[in-house]
Parts: sequence; structure tokens; C-alpha cells
Amino acid sequence: MGAVLTFARNVRFKMTKPWKKLSSKVVFENNWMKVRLDQVIDPVGRETDFGIVEKEDYGLIIPKVEDKFYLVNEYRLSVDARSWAFPQGHFEGDKSIAHSALRELEEETGLIAKELKYLGQLYLAPGFCTQKFSVYIAEDCKQSEFNRDLTEIDMKVGSFSFDKLRKMIKDGEVKDSPTVAAFGLYLLSQNS
Repeated sequence: MGAVLTFARNVRFKMTKPWKKLSSKVVFENNWMKVRLDQVIDPVGRETDFGIVEKEDYGLIIPKVEDKFYLVNEYRLSVDARSWAFPQGHFEGDKSIAHSALRELEEETGLIAKELKYLGQLYLAPGFCTQKFSVYIAEDCKQSEFNRDLTEIDMKVGSFSFDKLRKMIKDGEVKDSPTVAAFGLYLLSQNS
């Protein structure tokens, strides 16, 4: 028997299996994502619609060369603003997500890493999206040429000290949540 919860309006229900999917249909699809509309029974027992975005998992790479972290800055149409972020990208038929991260690193920053260290995997937005990202750090990098695609033509690269990057995050200059979360994983990896 599940626990009984009481809310401010004296609504009571038993916690059993929280959600039950009745049906599912794709309502939008393109090369980057699917949007699915699921008919569900929610934890309270109500039948309702729930939208879910399906996107491929991707890799995020933290490039650290000596005492500098490398980030890219590009315009993001969805938020109508430029944003600093660690290089990141999706699978695109690569051998692995780690390989995707290495490819993105070279494309976006011109850095080539000899090896990666895996730091962990996180959900991007588990409230409505299936996408996960794997976080890697590359500390042994050499500079090469950029190999950006046309959508990244306005991208800029910056290198920042640990203290400067912390300040940028604290001051809201870095608003890309995967970058902030990846930096948190990096910090945890340094204390273990």
C-alpha cells in the first residue's frame, strides 16, 4: 500500500505507480527532434495529455589547457541571445558520444584532445525531454584549425581562468545550464 498524502485543500490520494501511459503519438518531427503527445493517467488518477520532446543524447566536453577553460559563444535563436558554453554536440552517426564530443571540440574550438576523462551523465530537462548528455574533460589538447559548419559561423572562442569562469557563472554571464552542471561535475571530480 502506498503512502497517503494530504495537500492544503484536503485532497488525498495514494502514491502507487505515479504515471500510466494510455497512448502515444508523434505530433511533430524534424531532423533534430520528435514531439510526442502521450495520453496518461497522472499520480492523482486524472486522465490528461503530456507533451514529451525526444532528442538524441549528446556529449559535452570541458576543454582545459594548462590553467584555462575554453568556452564558445554563439547566438541562440530560441532565447534570442548570445551564450557562453562548453563545446557540445550530438551523435551524428559517430562511433560513440565520446567521439562526438571530440569532434565538437575540434570543430568549435580548433582544439584536438589526445584523450578524454568521463565525468558523468545528466538529464537535460527530465520534466519534458528524454535527452541526456555525457560530460568529459580534455586536459591534454593541441591547437589546430576550426572546422565549423555554416550554422556556427558567428561562434567565438574564449579562454578563462578558473576564477574568471566561476565569476561568469555566479554573475549570470554563463546561462547554459549544461555548462553550469558540467562545471559542477568537474568541481566534484577535483575533490574526490
